[in-house]
Amino acid sequence: MRNSFVRYISHELRTPLNTLYLGLQFLQSDGTISTNRSLSKLVKNARDACDLALQVLTDIVTFVIVEEGLLEMRKYDVAVADELKSIVSLYEDKVCLRPFSF
Repeated sequence: MRNSFVRYISHELRTPLNTLYLGLQFLQSDGTISTNRSLSKLVKNARDACDLALQVLTDIVTFVIVEEGLLEMRKYDVAVADELKSIVSLYEDKVCLRPFSF
């Protein structure tokens, strides 16, 4: 029952996320926001956040499939530096707006 619930929720979240992603992609390709640097960065960050959320949903469904014994997991190399850069790009504007110190 839990696995079918996860699949259902994944579908229900993925559909609006894909719609949002396509709208953001259209805004980026349209060219009208390219002159506004902060708006362009905001749209890029929102699109990156959609990508991340969709990947999380995919990972959750993959775990369910693995639990059911329908998929074998394999190891693969990860470019950690590239992953960290993508995480930093999601939050760097917010961090720059709030001065802080350690």
